[in-house]
Formats: sequence, C-alpha cells, structure tokens
Amino acid sequence: MASVTHKVRAFASLDAPRVGIIYGGDVFEVGPIVGYDSCAAGWAKVGSGVLCLVKTQVVDVKPHALPDFLSVLPPLEEGTNELHPPTEQDPAFMPVIFAKRDDEHEGRLWASIEELEAGKKHRWKLKADKDYRFVAAHQTSKGWALERPNGSVTLISEVYLYPVSRFSGRDFRLFPKDADSQMGWVNDLDGATVYWSPNDTEPSGLKMERRRILEIHPLNDNEDWVEIPMGDVSGYVKQEQLTIWKSTDAPEDIAADEIWIDADISSQMFSVYQGQQLVFTTLMSTAKEGHKTPLGTYQIYDKAVGWDLGSREGAEEAYYMENVPFVMHYYPRYAIHSAFWHDNFGEPASHGCINLAPKDAWTVYQMVSPTMPDGWQYIKQHKEDPGTVLRIRNGQNEGPRKRIRPKY
Repeated sequence: MASVTHKVRAFASLDAPRVGIIYGGDVFEVGPIVGYDSCAAGWAKVGSGVLCLVKTQVVDVKPHALPDFLSVLPPLEEGTNELHPPTEQDPAFMPVIFAKRDDEHEGRLWASIEELEAGKKHRWKLKADKDYRFVAAHQTSKGWALERPNGSVTLISEVYLYPVSRFSGRDFRLFPKDADSQMGWVNDLDGATVYWSPNDTEPSGLKMERRRILEIHPLNDNEDWVEIPMGDVSGYVKQEQLTIWKSTDAPEDIAADEIWIDADISSQMFSVYQGQQLVFTTLMSTAKEGHKTPLGTYQIYDKAVGWDLGSREGAEEAYYMENVPFVMHYYPRYAIHSAFWHDNFGEPASHGCINLAPKDAWTVYQMVSPTMPDGWQYIKQHKEDPGTVLRIRNGQNEGPRKRIRPKY
C-alpha cells in the first residue's frame, strides 16, 4: 500500500517518464525487484512500469479496481440539496460530490467532523464562485456534512449541490437489439408522439420522452415515418422527431475484435464498436458555438479516475473544475470525460472536449484502453496497450485520415 502518492515510472530512474499514478492509501500489486539505483528500498515491477518502494508497506489486502463510489447519490433536480441512498434502479455511480458555496451562506469549513460536532469555531471558508469536490458525506448532529480530501468539512446547508444527470445510453452486451432493427433517439424537446398508423389520423395518446432510445424499423414505402415495436402491436413515429443511428465502417487497421469509438458531431452520437459490431451507443455534447472539437482519428493516450480541468490562461470564458471523474485524453487539452454540471447530452455544450453523462463516462472508461491496473488512479498508454482508437467526424467529414498518435 502507498503511504503517499507515487509515480509509476517507465524504467528504474527518478527521471524516467511517468506511466501511472498510485495515490496514498491505495493498495496495488507488486512484482519483483528490478534494481536499487536512486531508490534504497528498491524498484519493483508494477503493471507497465516500475515504482520506488520508499514509503510503501506490505498489506494483506487484495487491490481492487478504483474508484470507490459514494454510498449517497447527488440530487436529481436543480434547487434541491438532498442526498439519496443508492437503489437497484438508481445505483451508486459517483466517486465524489460536487458543490459550491451557497450565495446566502458563508460556506464555513471546520478542520474535522469532531470539531464540527463539538461546536468549535470554523477555521476557513469556501471561496465564492468556485466548484469543490467532496469525497464523503456524514450524518452529524448538525445535519449532513460534506468532507474535503484533506478531512475538512462543511455543512450541506451552506453549499449548493450540483444535481447530476441520470441519463445513460444503451449497452448492447446487456440489452441486445434485434438484428433487423435500427436505433433512434427521440430528439424533439416535446417528445415524439406515437400513432397507430403511419399518418396523423390515429394518435395513440402515447408520447416517447426526449432522449428515449427506440428500436425502429424504416418503412420501405414511406420515408417520413418509422415503425416501433410495442409488444404485440406496433406504433409509428415521425422520422423527423428522431436522430437515427447508422452503422459506419471502422477506421483502417482495426482488428476484427478490437474496441474502437465513433463520435459523430452532426448527430451528437457516441458509439463504441467491437470490430464492426455495435456494443454501446449514447448521446454526447461536443463544442458549443465559439469553440471547436477537432476532427480526426486519434488514440486515447491516458486515463484518470479524476482529473482537474481548466480553461487556458486569459480565456474569455474562464473555468476550473476539480478532479472531474473518468477522464480519457486523446489530444493535448482534449478528452472524453464525464460532465456533472449540465444535462444537455445530445446538444453541443462543451468547450471542445467530448462530454458524456457520468454513468456513460464510467461505462466507456471501463471499456477502453489503456487498461487501468487495480489500485491505480492514472495510466498512460504503452507499447503493449497503445490505447483505444477514437474517430471524431462531422457526418461524412472525417478530418485527417492519418491516425494521430501521441509519442509513447
């Protein structure tokens, strides 16, 4: 177990490139000692690199995949500061809670739960207009308290809790689709009206809500409507109220069983394939007006359980978000990552990155490489695990066809 944060190096030298990160308190698997140069405790083989064993200890605990999810869920809606226990229908999916100081309160910070409970004076205050992450929530005699990574706490009544979207796509490994059907997302803000026949004369009284994913069958003799199976009967929806998924060929050199990603800006659709087989699809948010998501074919070159995201110095729209969960970089300053601060998936909303709903980001994070060893918080691509291919296109415009690979 690491006592402090350790950098995993490419080879046994403190000057060697970093290939991973293990945080203090995390348990990880250790291989054989490979040398002692510049490390008195020895360099041990760990995953794709080596680690100096100074400030580590042997423990009788098996490492596990990170992160550990919180035992409470953030609110669903704006303006509610309630935490919810996970349920079978709404399981745990967030490793942290995000909040900012409430405009009507001081955002007081106590050094510990014990000092808060004892009624001692607070030590600090949260800064206004800054987002903070909290790693635990505790029920106390003063009400719910949120804990910062350094152990300091604030009362939930003195902050604004970010509501977090429960939106998620469809994992075809768990919920296969009929071989003859296509997939369509309801894109109409008011939902899609279902009819009993492919015309406007027989409304069923049913509506499919916005962003509902439907299995559909195109009609050979009517391009304006699609059929949707509904148990023993069929309904019909206007095609203009749907964004329809269409299969696309894999980039060059993709193996028959290789995982790769297709991100189509024109439809805001994000799809994961294995070879030519669709295994997951969802809606994303790419760059909003005034910003750009670069087109091209890339490789994910690193993954992190959480990563700080911020604007460039001097940016007109400055922002800083602390330790955003499930970050997968594919180009410097561009990443696939979760977004807890909006629920606009299916519409452009980012500063250039690919935003996914947190549940979707976690699903994708587990599917793509480089593969994160148990107990690690960060991993870089390497020759044995070069990173999942990502193609970003805008309809038929695929940008540079040559795969853009960062240096190992």
